[in-house]
Amino acid sequence: MDILTSMLGSSQSKELLATLTGSGFSAEQAKTFLPAAGESIVQATAGLDLSGDYSGGLIDTLLRRVDIQGLASQLGMDSATVTNGLTALLPQAVKLLQGGGLPSLASGGGIGGLLDGLTGKK
Repeated sequence: MDILTSMLGSSQSKELLATLTGSGFSAEQAKTFLPAAGESIVQATAGLDLSGDYSGGLIDTLLRRVDIQGLASQLGMDSATVTNGLTALLPQAVKLLQGGGLPSLASGGGIGGLLDGLTGKK
């Protein structure tokens, strides 16, 4: 199970994992990356108005707000790999956030509850 299975269901979660594997991640790397990236994305969007059409500008803003070096260190990956993964995930994540999918579901158990789902603690 991964972070977004708890939030969105297996179909959308599998799409995000496929996005990561399509951008060069192994299946295991994708499963490791997704929960940490999801938490970083949710934190990066805090306080932002996501209702507008930002085109690529919002993606760039979010990339600047994520601690890429810290995330890379946490995951044992280089910053280029983390940036590549975030760049691949962010367009889909923004659509989900703009649609209300992530925040409304995340509020039920917080990001910690989602991580529990990923690690099988639920």
